[in-house]
Amino acid sequence: LLDSEGVALASSDEGFIGERTLLSQEDWVRLSQDQVVISDLRTTPRFQDGLPHFFIAYPILVDGSFEGAAITVMDCSYFSRMIGQDFSFETGTLTVLDPSGQVAASGNSQLKGSVFELGVENDLGIQWQAIDPAAAPSGSLRFSIGGVKKLGYYSTVAAPGWTVLGAVDLWE
Repeated sequence: LLDSEGVALASSDEGFIGERTLLSQEDWVRLSQDQVVISDLRTTPRFQDGLPHFFIAYPILVDGSFEGAAITVMDCSYFSRMIGQDFSFETGTLTVLDPSGQVAASGNSQLKGSVFELGVENDLGIQWQAIDPAAAPSGSLRFSIGGVKKLGYYSTVAAPGWTVLGAVDLWE
C-alpha cells in the first residue's frame, strides 16, 4: 500500500515499509488519473527473489482525490502454467510477451529473454517490431525461430502491449 508520494505504508515484506517504490513519474501520473498501471517485465533482486516479475498498481481515490495506490508484484509462474496446456497442433506453443518484447513465459524453449536477441536464423524480433498494436491489436505473422518457419497469431491483452502469441510450425 503506497501513499500519494510513493512511500510504502504497508507491505507483506516489512523491509519495504517507509521506502519509495520503483514506480516511474509516468506511472504516478497515470495512477493519479485513475488508471491501472501494469509494468513491463523486470528483474529486481529485492522482488520475487530476483525472478522476472511485473507489477499491477491500482489507484486509490477518495472523493476524487488521489491518495495512493495498492500494488501487487507478480512473478511469471501463472503464465508458465497457462502456456503448459495441451494444444491441437503437434508443434503448437504459446508465448507471453511484455510491451518491450521480453518473454514472460513460453512453451518454446528457444524463446528466452528478448525477441530482439534470439540470434541467427530468427526473425521474430523484426516481425514483432513491424506490428502496431494500437492499429492491429490482434493478427497473424510469419517468422522463423532456429531456422524453422512458423505461423503465429497474436493478441494484445489487458495492459497496453502485453501480448499472447500462439505459433505452429508452418508445415503443420
